[in-house]
Amino acid sequence: MNAYSSGKSGADLVLLKILKSLPNPKILITSTLGQALAREEDYQGDFLLTSKEKSFHHILPTYLKRTVKALKAKITISPGDLLLSSSDFFPDVVPAYTLKKRHPQALWVQHIFHLVPHRRLLASLLQRLSFLFIRSLADAIIVDNFLLKQDLIKLKFPSSKIHLNYPGLDLSISPLPPSSPRYDALFLGQIRQSKGVLDLIQIWSLVCQDLPQACLALVGQSQPRFVKLLKKQIKSLGLTKNIMLLGYLSPSKLETVFSQSKIFVLASREEGFGLAPLEAQARGLPVVAWDLPVFTEIFPTGMLKTPCFSLSNFSQKVLKLLENPKLFNKLSQEAKANPLRFSWDSTVKREKEIIKNLYNPSP
Repeated sequence: MNAYSSGKSGADLVLLKILKSLPNPKILITSTLGQALAREEDYQGDFLLTSKEKSFHHILPTYLKRTVKALKAKITISPGDLLLSSSDFFPDVVPAYTLKKRHPQALWVQHIFHLVPHRRLLASLLQRLSFLFIRSLADAIIVDNFLLKQDLIKLKFPSSKIHLNYPGLDLSISPLPPSSPRYDALFLGQIRQSKGVLDLIQIWSLVCQDLPQACLALVGQSQPRFVKLLKKQIKSLGLTKNIMLLGYLSPSKLETVFSQSKIFVLASREEGFGLAPLEAQARGLPVVAWDLPVFTEIFPTGMLKTPCFSLSNFSQKVLKLLENPKLFNKLSQEAKANPLRFSWDSTVKREKEIIKNLYNPSP
C-alpha cells in the first residue's frame, strides 16, 4: 500500500476497508506513512514496513527501495492465501507477482484505478510494465469505472477477470453545517502537476479579474520543490492574498474547511473516479471540472463540466456558479444527492463477493 497524498486515496481506502472485513491473520506491506493511515482507519493487523520516511519525496527511488525491501521479506504463503494489491504501482505489483509465481495456489486480486496518459511518458511506461505482470498472473482485476474496464480489454486483459467496483463514502458521517464562507473555492488532493494545480493557479488569476477578493484554498501535501514553484507562480500573478496553501489537514480541520467553502474545483487532467469531488458533493459543494469521459459516469449531476482544457472557459464556469445564486442552489442540491449512490458498505460487500467467487467458482 502506498500512502503519500494529503487526502486518502481511493486505492488505499479500498484496501483498508477490505482488510478490516477479513479474518486475521493478515500482513500489510507498506511504509510508515501507510502505517499511519492504516492506524487512523483503525486497521488491526501486522505490518511489514518497506520504508520509514516521514514525508514522501523522490518517487522513483522510494518506489524502488520499497519494492526491493518487499521482495527480500520472508513471507510464509500457504495454498489459498489471498494477495491484495491496492494499486498498479511497482511496490504493490511486483511483490504480489513474485509471491504468486512462487505459490501458484495463492489468489492474487489486483486493483487498477486509471490509465496513465502517454504524455506522462515514464509513468505510462512503468504502468504498462506493471500490466505485463498483472495480465499474466492476477486472478482478478478490480476497476473503479466502466470505461477503464473497456480500455483494459483493448489492452488484451481477459474480460472475465475484470470486475467493476466503485469506491465509496462513509455516508454515516455528518458534515459540519455550512458556516460563513471563507473560501470561494476548494481543491483537495495531491498537490502535483498531473492534478492540474498549475492550471488552477492560472484559472484563479482569470477569476480574480472579475472577483478581486476571490479566495481559493489548496489542501494537500506536495514535494517541497513543487510547493516552491507554486509559491513563485502565485506571487508572480499577484495572488498571495487570493490563494491559500493549507497543506495536509487533519480530518476535523478538513471538515471545517469544507464548511467554509462555497464550491469545489478540480482541474485534474486524468481521473479514474474522483473521490475528493464526491466528498465535496456530499457536503453540498457544487463542482467545476474538466469534461473528462469518466465524469459522465460518476458525476451525472452536481458538476459543471468544461471543455478540456480551456482555462478561460473553466474560469467562466467558476464565475457563473459563484455569481448565480439560483444555479448554485440547484447544483448544491444535486451535489448532495449524487454521492448517495456510493457507500463503503456496498464497496466492501461487492469486493467480498468477487473474492468469494474466486474460492468457489461457478461451474
